[in-house]
Amino acid sequence: MFLHPTPTHAHRERFAGEAQEHYGVDVGCLTKAYREEQTLYYSKTAAWADVNPDDLLGNGQVVASMDLAEIGLEESKKPLKAEVDLLIEGGEDTTCDAVVGYFDVSFRGGKGKQSSTSSSSSTSPSPTDAPATEPVVTLSTEPCAEGATHWGQQVFPLSPPLPVRSGDRVTGSVVIRRRKDNPRLLEVELDVRVVEGPLKGAVAADGALKGRRKEHYQVE
Repeated sequence: MFLHPTPTHAHRERFAGEAQEHYGVDVGCLTKAYREEQTLYYSKTAAWADVNPDDLLGNGQVVASMDLAEIGLEESKKPLKAEVDLLIEGGEDTTCDAVVGYFDVSFRGGKGKQSSTSSSSSTSPSPTDAPATEPVVTLSTEPCAEGATHWGQQVFPLSPPLPVRSGDRVTGSVVIRRRKDNPRLLEVELDVRVVEGPLKGAVAADGALKGRRKEHYQVE
């Protein structure tokens, strides 16, 4: 599982443009009402989104990894905890409105189908020692310019947004656990801080805290 910083206003602007272009509907009059009505709901609930890579503010980070061929049921029920350290990239001042989450799955086959590292022998290898004959297949749900898979991505909003600029770092922690009311669903705790990076051509106090958000989300 991965996390990325993003400005969500880009998603709203793209939606408004598509509504006007394809359906002739001007949603501009809904801007203020939309913000007021949706702020409480979306500040506590992760939302499905089709995120364009151009909307990301920097590289992502792996926050959880597991091998389903090795992990046991009880181990899979434990909360996943990770530290977050994301570098903001880009030249202009903007805001980090949300953090984007998605997952990859790599299909490597069973142990009997993985490449063998043992030395060659005149003895014919057993099926469990046979080297892999097919490449690893990876299913990725990362943001894609061609459009998302049906999984899309999950957007975890930060309200109010955090001001950021190139060189800043978004640091903190994330905890992912099963929900008590429905173990098929998740809840996410996010504690992030924006730490100021160096200013080009000026003296800046590196490491100054610019803002912090502690949020608890329900993932539907």
